[in-house]
Amino acid sequence: MGSVLCVTRGGEGGIRVQKEAVRIAMDRGETLVFLYVADGSFLNRLAAPIVVDIKTILERMGWFPLYAAIERASARSVPAESLTRYGVLSNVLPDVVSEIDASTIIIGHLTGAPSCFGRVEMDKVLVSMRE
Repeated sequence: MGSVLCVTRGGEGGIRVQKEAVRIAMDRGETLVFLYVADGSFLNRLAAPIVVDIKTILERMGWFPLYAAIERASARSVPAESLTRYGVLSNVLPDVVSEIDASTIIIGHLTGAPSCFGRVEMDKVLVSMRE
């Protein structure tokens, strides 16, 4: 049995995605894994160098939404864990999917409903991400 992977962030859109992920994991009886990706690639466009540990700062920004997501799952008795990765989502996601043997991935959208992909569809997307 695999697990349900929910790519999440903060804000109202992230909460909608988390709630949908909890429902899906509960229906399937699978473990839920929330993933927060701290992406510092925007720093490559800055003209002046910044001497700050931005990686740690960005990763810590994900702690609260992940904590809240775990609490939502716990309230529904859904086993859940969280992961934080640093990088660009399209580079990080394929490795995480393999690492946790995800059967389903749920990705949010700023204004619309979350998208839910089964393993077959997900593998097609991951292959295109790796190319």
